[in-house]
Amino acid sequence: MFSKYVLATLLALFAQSMCIQELSLPPEGSHSTAATRSKKAKTAISEDIMYNYLMQFDYLPKSDLETGALRTEDQLKEAIRSLQSFGNITVTGEIDSATARLIQKPRCGVGDRRSADSFSPDNLYHEIGSNVRVRRFALQGPKWSRTDLTWSMVNRSMPDASKVERMVQTALDVWANHSKLTFREVYSDQADIQILFARRAHGDGYKFDGPGQVLAHAFYPGEGRGGDAHFDADETWNFDGESDDSHGTNFLNVALHELGHSLGLAHSAIPDAVMFPWYQNNEVAGNLPDDDRYGIQQLYGTKEKTWGPYKPQTTTTTTTTTTMRAMIYRADKPAYWPWNNPSNNPNNDRNRARERQEEERRRQEKERRRQEEERRHQEEERRRQVEERQRQEEERWRQEQERQEEENRRRKIEHKSQWERNPSKERNRPRERQEMERRRQEQERQEQERQEQEDRRRERERDRQLEWERRNRNGAREPVTPTANTTPRPTNKPYPTVHRQHHHHNKPRKPKPDSCMTYYDAISIIRGELFIFRGPYLWRIGTSGLYNGYPTEIRRHWSALPENLTKVDAVYENKQRQIVFFIGREYYVFNSVMLAPGFPKPLASLGLPPTLTHIDASFVWGHNNRTYMTSGTLYWRIDDYTGQVELDYPRDMSIWSGVGYNIDAAFQYLDGKTYFFKNLGYWEFNDDRMKVAHARAKLSARRWMQCARSANEVDDEQRWTASLVSEGEETGRSGSRELRINHFILSILLLAIANWRS
Repeated sequence: MFSKYVLATLLALFAQSMCIQELSLPPEGSHSTAATRSKKAKTAISEDIMYNYLMQFDYLPKSDLETGALRTEDQLKEAIRSLQSFGNITVTGEIDSATARLIQKPRCGVGDRRSADSFSPDNLYHEIGSNVRVRRFALQGPKWSRTDLTWSMVNRSMPDASKVERMVQTALDVWANHSKLTFREVYSDQADIQILFARRAHGDGYKFDGPGQVLAHAFYPGEGRGGDAHFDADETWNFDGESDDSHGTNFLNVALHELGHSLGLAHSAIPDAVMFPWYQNNEVAGNLPDDDRYGIQQLYGTKEKTWGPYKPQTTTTTTTTTTMRAMIYRADKPAYWPWNNPSNNPNNDRNRARERQEEERRRQEKERRRQEEERRHQEEERRRQVEERQRQEEERWRQEQERQEEENRRRKIEHKSQWERNPSKERNRPRERQEMERRRQEQERQEQERQEQEDRRRERERDRQLEWERRNRNGAREPVTPTANTTPRPTNKPYPTVHRQHHHHNKPRKPKPDSCMTYYDAISIIRGELFIFRGPYLWRIGTSGLYNGYPTEIRRHWSALPENLTKVDAVYENKQRQIVFFIGREYYVFNSVMLAPGFPKPLASLGLPPTLTHIDASFVWGHNNRTYMTSGTLYWRIDDYTGQVELDYPRDMSIWSGVGYNIDAAFQYLDGKTYFFKNLGYWEFNDDRMKVAHARAKLSARRWMQCARSANEVDDEQRWTASLVSEGEETGRSGSRELRINHFILSILLLAIANWRS
């Protein structure tokens, strides 16, 4: 028995030593095997990245789990060869360093092969084999059926909107100078080409990837999104046209490329071409490379030349003279001059040039008339749509009235039946409703009186402050006497009596509000500058801060506003760059400082309820570039095309979490963020989380008027911080008490368990 135990022990020790030797001394070739496994893993990762890249840019068909498993190594190598050939690098069919650098370059998001699902609105697919000769410039297939195209910019409220518009027009002019195309900017969402800045997924099925690879993409000509160009808002763009990439990606070069897609051109394999898919910061001097010029002229023809006046060559004749008389040499045959030939007569050339100019003028006049006719048709169609919308609104209103009448009849019947069942209870209900209505009116009256008293208190406080400042500034002054026989007043009176005696019919001017201690009636960005409105006054703040001489009266800028103006409720600049004022039950629209014809109009003309007495705030929300209006507990969204309230509104203001009801003002600042104002504070709104960015309101005067912190504000912050500290200390003390109690209970349980075991 003992010998068997010893034998088993020896066998176990031997096996253990063999295992240790196996682990400590690897067999020959094990190192190369591990390296091979590492290389294969790395190759697998690289192949996965390459697969995604080739599928994204149409070198391999889009796949799911089934078709992805059927691809062969030869198919991958063939796709890599196509990519290398298109990118003008050495064709190896392998994922080498040059290929890796190529796929890491920033580029256009449109595919390089003309496939059915690559930004083509009509799904044209032209398979081109490797042995077929094609043009070097690539035509996607669809093109615009006309040569006069319109374009518009969606993000008009972005900080660099004017620079973007200027560069887009420059890029379009380059394409127009080499073809028969003409481009016109319009302020409409029905334009042929729409320019949009967006982030990540933005609703077209081709999401952006953030800063990095894909810079932009565009759709080929067609209906719907056809012709639209989208740019990644997460990229750092250079809108100044500088060739230095350290300041950002050159927007002009990218826009020139994307607008080529919008006109029907696909990617080109020529490295110097504008339509080369990978980003290259070439200087745009107004000329197109031959490849791009041939492509655009193949689609839309060559631009017609305008002939100038004919300039005949000058001819010098030599004469010999003596002191007696001139001797002129005459040849035996008449000399040949170009204009002796009727076909070379410069007058004929001038006539032909005039005819061409006249023909061009007639063509332009015909084109202008056609555009006027088209514009008139569009206006009629727009008017018809508005009338149809109004008819639908009236029909909906009529149905709502009928429904309410039917509901009232039903309630009367129910009320009558309930009265018959319990007359005493039903007799008391009108009395209860009247009592509740009386209480509600009493509460509203008390709240209104409290608000009026608070306003009067503030006015008196400001008047006392102004009075004190005037006395300190002016000191004792002699009053101006109205007549010679009037006894002068004492010199310590701050105001001369002549003002009251001769101008008693004028209403005294309301004192200017204090910039650092007031709330805002309205606030808006107008022509790139910040305007803040309070009472009949406004502040104007530019890039260098508050302008001198402000606050000033609002009617000094917009004199067409009411003469008895006491305040404006809301102000904003619409997408047509018109300035819209909301005052009571009416709104005014200004073209710069001139009142537009037909205004003011009632709020009900916008589709708002006829009972609405005022607008609290109006603003363009940067999240979707749509116009919103608020009043009390409700808000509405305006259709910018029809100028009417959308059908599924109003909605409750609680959707804007943390903002609350009855706000004073709201606007979108130059940073693209939306701010809400109430009393002396404001909140920044987080569009992604759909709530305010900070629960506690910040003081408006410090941010927008650059006012210093007051002593009261410092005391408030200290009290708030002290309350947080005291709460933290109380929480810490309660936590320590709970910990001691838990330790005591645990010791009792352990003692009980020990006694139970014993």
